[in-house]
Amino acid sequence: MAAEGRVFVTYSVILLMLLVQRCSFNLVVNIKAKDGDVVQKEFRADPEKDYVTIDFMTHGSRYITVYIDFRLKRKVFQVVVLGEIDKAESSYEAMCFVTGLEEEEFISSDSMSKLRQKNPSTVRIPEDDLGSEYHEMGHVVVLNSENVTDDKIYGLCKDAGKVLFSGTNPKLLLRENSTREDLDKLELASHDQSGLIKVLKRCKETSELSAECVCRTEVCISWYPCQMKLCQGQDDNGQPTEYRCGIKTCGKCHLFDFYVTERKQCFWDVNT
Repeated sequence: MAAEGRVFVTYSVILLMLLVQRCSFNLVVNIKAKDGDVVQKEFRADPEKDYVTIDFMTHGSRYITVYIDFRLKRKVFQVVVLGEIDKAESSYEAMCFVTGLEEEEFISSDSMSKLRQKNPSTVRIPEDDLGSEYHEMGHVVVLNSENVTDDKIYGLCKDAGKVLFSGTNPKLLLRENSTREDLDKLELASHDQSGLIKVLKRCKETSELSAECVCRTEVCISWYPCQMKLCQGQDDNGQPTEYRCGIKTCGKCHLFDFYVTERKQCFWDVNT
């Protein structure tokens, strides 16, 4: 690995350690990924600010953070793919995607903060495999000093230099209590690339390095707590009641398609 690549990896590890130290809760889980590899995923929850993050590194040299914002009902996917200099690839490519958060898609941040595991070395597999969800990320906002997006999104996406979203709900990029003026500014700052996605070839189907194409990035959350399990019981007066007695776990992959100006910006998709 090139020197700049090693520096980047070291920086990422140090940053992750600092984040863990500052957080009151973290749960590290061994998970069997879709390709059969065992991956460690770290879940962190902040009930006060009402968010959960999932951090992990795949064996394909991808660093991924999924930020689940319950308050603003959105998910932010930060993806960094390391390249190989001897293959004429860039040292890394960073991407940032924002999608909506569905009701009851994950357990709450408060419930997540209370999870513990009896056997930390156990390799987990989900009870329910939800398959893959496709996202056409046809809109882009370039981040700059006059940025109109939320500070949290700016912090997560600044390495990528831009944030990609579907365009169906641009409010997902704005801070809480944003105004109509904020939304107008965001719409002016965003660029619609959905037409290009519909007509261009996938990068893996394009032979020219300098050609425009549609890049695909896959993010698999192979295991996560998706629902609370309820059991039947009786209260002190003998009346029937329900109580929480565990969690249901799910697995889901996300496929993000987006426009790139050159095929070499999507080296991982070309090599698949």
